[in-house]
Amino acid sequence: MYILLNRENIVVDILYEVRYVKLQSDSGYVIACAETQGTGVIGSDCNTHYPLISADNTNSANAVRVMQFDELPENCKPFYWIYNQETESLEKRYTTGAEKRENAYEVDAIIEWQGDQITVDGANKLW
Repeated sequence: MYILLNRENIVVDILYEVRYVKLQSDSGYVIACAETQGTGVIGSDCNTHYPLISADNTNSANAVRVMQFDELPENCKPFYWIYNQETESLEKRYTTGAEKRENAYEVDAIIEWQGDQITVDGANKLW
């Protein structure tokens, strides 16, 4: 498995294989090439072109670097995980789903719905 990391080490895409590309300056087309010639990679959606940080001379916000992993953590998703250079491991940036609900504040006693009316701490608001 391969991950694409942006300049902040945030996982932006996950790939099963890396397809390197380069921009043909005369035609403006992106063409497949060997890793040594690559100035970018194609994303997992087969449509997105990410410039490589190592070849980026325009300081693009979309520039990435490629890292290979034997195994990714369970539920590893783009933009929710970050690479920690000190520990050389992937870590969660945000909690998701059940973790959010488990750590959420109890609001049932504060908010009440009645048709198009909502009551928040005893004050009625139109929805």
